[in-house]
Amino acid sequence: KVLSAELAAEERLLAESRHAYADGAPVPLPEERADAEKYRTRLARLRQTVTVHEKNVEALKKELSAVK
Repeated sequence: KVLSAELAAEERLLAESRHAYADGAPVPLPEERADAEKYRTRLARLRQTVTVHEKNVEALKKELSAVK
């Protein structure tokens, strides 16, 4: 039951992260319009967040399948 709750939470976080990442083209924030490096840094951080959540979801699914 705990793993199922963790999986649901991770899937929600993954969906939020993917939405923020916007397929690699999020709208630049006002301060990023004049500083491309800030935009690239945020883009890399968003991509990393998506990857972490994807790996967490995969690991939780694997763990749940081993329990059942």
